[in-house]
Amino acid sequence: MLNYLNSFSQNYSLALSSAFTGAILLAFYIFKSRVLNIPWYKEWKYVGKVSDLYMYPLKSGRFLKLKRARCTTFGLKQFEEDERAFQMLDRFLVVYRDSDKSYCTSKTFPHMVLIEVTVHDQEYFAIDAPNMRTLYVKIPVTKEDKNNKDNIYLWGKQKVMTIDCGDEAATWVSRYILDTETGLRLGFHDGSERRSFEQDLPEYVEVYKNLKNESTGLYADLANYLFVNESSVNEVNSRLTDIQISHRNFRPNIVISDNKLPPFDEDNWEYIKINNLIFKFVKYCPRCLVVNIDVDTGSRIPGREPLNVMGSYRKLKDVKNIKLEGEHPLFGSYFDIIEGENELIEVGAAVFVKKR
Repeated sequence: MLNYLNSFSQNYSLALSSAFTGAILLAFYIFKSRVLNIPWYKEWKYVGKVSDLYMYPLKSGRFLKLKRARCTTFGLKQFEEDERAFQMLDRFLVVYRDSDKSYCTSKTFPHMVLIEVTVHDQEYFAIDAPNMRTLYVKIPVTKEDKNNKDNIYLWGKQKVMTIDCGDEAATWVSRYILDTETGLRLGFHDGSERRSFEQDLPEYVEVYKNLKNESTGLYADLANYLFVNESSVNEVNSRLTDIQISHRNFRPNIVISDNKLPPFDEDNWEYIKINNLIFKFVKYCPRCLVVNIDVDTGSRIPGREPLNVMGSYRKLKDVKNIKLEGEHPLFGSYFDIIEGENELIEVGAAVFVKKR
């Protein structure tokens, strides 16, 4: 009888301890979920794998394909085992007009997509383009360099810090883009300042509730990560008759692929989980003429495709969104990193989502 009571007492204590531990873990998970604003009661659903990773060292410049990268609050960062090497961030360079400090993009100058940026060594990065000599630009890290700070303007009125890269770089970008000796400058962002949506674009913050100052990249248009579903690209291609496009036309950072993933399933994703990384939806990406550029030739695709086809069934529908951004077709979604800052992401990683 005594042995039975001892056994019962031990089992009861073990069960009570396990229940208590489980309750604590559940409470912690719910608390953590509420802090991150993630609905804890919804299950993570597997949707596919990371098939491609891209960064764009120069805004509107050529893509750099990656096998793995570090995820920062400013966007993807080039990962090198040698920590002493300069590691580029997504869109850390911008070309802007000397006259009014407005930025230049491939929407106006399609051949910008052929400008390639690579790391030369610890002190210089290299810039190349067809029929141009290689330009070596000293990374502006000294106090004297940072005294050359200026402000440029995105979206017409959003002020963004830049560090001027000097006259030689200005001449190079002017020659390639404008075929003149002057007119443009090359700007560098060191990540020391973050731009303000609340101050400069309050109308966007009013409409897009998840858009925060912390969502911004360096010179990215809006948020710091753009996700694209490969099945959605295939669906658009099924509607095109004379051309076929690539996901590269949409300039994504992270491409997700799976044979069972439905087209435009990403329209319903609120959170994305990749290893220890968690991303939160910010807004859909309205598309402009940039998607009509052949990324390998730097020329416009005849017939305004795929923009015309997408415009027939992927337009903004919410009145307040249309008033803000026009009736542009939507493709891909902007997300912000909310957990796992500086963690690595790799091609082949499993992707899980929580839907709205």
